Amino acid sequence: YVGNTATGALTVSDGGTLTSSSYSYIGINAGSTGTATVTGAGSSWTISGHLTAGNNGTGMLTILDGAAVNNVMGYIALSATGVGEVTVSGVGSTWTNWGEIRVGQSGTGTLTVSDGGRVTSAGTSSVGNNAGSTGTAMVTGTGSLWSSGSFFTVGSFGPGTLTISDGGRVTSAAGSYIGEWASSTGTATVTGSGSRWESGNAFYVGNAGTGTGTLTISDGGLVSSTGTMYIAQNAGSTGTLNIGAASGDAAAAAGQVT
Repeated sequence: YVGNTATGALTVSDGGTLTSSSYSYIGINAGSTGTATVTGAGSSWTISGHLTAGNNGTGMLTILDGAAVNNVMGYIALSATGVGEVTVSGVGSTWTNWGEIRVGQSGTGTLTVSDGGRVTSAGTSSVGNNAGSTGTAMVTGTGSLWSSGSFFTVGSFGPGTLTISDGGRVTSAAGSYIGEWASSTGTATVTGSGSRWESGNAFYVGNAGTGTGTLTISDGGLVSSTGTMYIAQNAGSTGTLNIGAASGDAAAAAGQVT
């Protein structure tokens, strides 16, 4: 535990290594604050179980300058009172999840991938997973990547927001959803030359029941799918695709859908 019932800080640097044989928590209990930094080439934290940043407390994880964090499931803001933030920044910096990633599982979670950092999940990736959660994710800068081995969802049951900008890239092997289930809200923006969201299988913008999805692609951004794109798939859903700027916003150059 980093921040169990009080304030805790952990730094792994200059090629240092940390291994955990079970679950690891940053900010586990209400009122606690945990901060963990893994920085420098060769520095690593390897966890045989799940990693949670912000369980019932506040948890912040920063991976910098070629460092690596490896774990099974990755949760950012696991519980309703949890506040979590993970930043992966710099060429060679990696966060590898052998299972799923959930940004805003039940609380308020933020993930930033920047300046060539890389995040991977062998399973599903979700931004705004449960009702009452809030998930926010940004993938920005050339070489920055979030790769999902299964579905990628922005707004599963809770509200989710994804921004891909300035050459950032997101890939999903099994399909993508923006506003997946009833009462969910998903908002995604892909903007800037070289910015891409590449989806295997189908792509859904507003899927089930009262789910609402909005996708904006501008300034040379690209969204591609190997399957069908559905805009408002099921009865009661709402889907909006903006190529350029959304209605009422300042004008923007077009993006592209393939």
